[in-house]
Amino acid sequence: MLDDALLQRGIEDYLSKRAKKYPCLFYQQPHENEHETAKRRQEAIAKGEDPASVEPVFEMFDYARITKSDIGTYDGPVTEAILKDFGDEYERWKAGKEGQEGTPLDQWGKLDDRQKLALQMWQIHTVEQFIALDPKDRQKIGPAMDRLALEAKRFLGQVYTDKHKEQEQKKEARIAELEAKLEQLVAQQSRPTQQINSKDNRR
Repeated sequence: MLDDALLQRGIEDYLSKRAKKYPCLFYQQPHENEHETAKRRQEAIAKGEDPASVEPVFEMFDYARITKSDIGTYDGPVTEAILKDFGDEYERWKAGKEGQEGTPLDQWGKLDDRQKLALQMWQIHTVEQFIALDPKDRQKIGPAMDRLALEAKRFLGQVYTDKHKEQEQKKEARIAELEAKLEQLVAQQSRPTQQINSKDNRR
């Protein structure tokens, strides 16, 4: 039987610590380094070479795609304001560890490859992130997402319930272990007293 209160506490805890009101996808895109291109062309001119023969210098820059239901989509370079709101997600993305917080979508096993790819485009990598997604944004991803969100809640409720039971079992096992050690210690401490009493009786 699922513990609805446990599920609610788990989701609220996730929302307060990890979830955002809107998704942010980080990616890299080549962009011309105009300063470096101009520098190399000036060097070509100084050498008497044709500056048009110098190819543009491209570098990979970090971009962010943020979708907000109320104002639309921002798709551009990563700014200080973005890092202020999504600093943790950005660091995980740079380290190649995005989506490691929470329950992986693959563990759920209810999504096909197309649906998983669509969610990844929205920076959704865990069941918790999927549940926290704004319903309006879920509808933009696909018509089946609302139904899948309900199934995700039931699945997550079972996951939290199982984890809670496992924690309780570990706690009970630890208590039983400590009680056994305590009984053993008490038995060891009472042994010398029994030996002394035995010697006194023989006298």
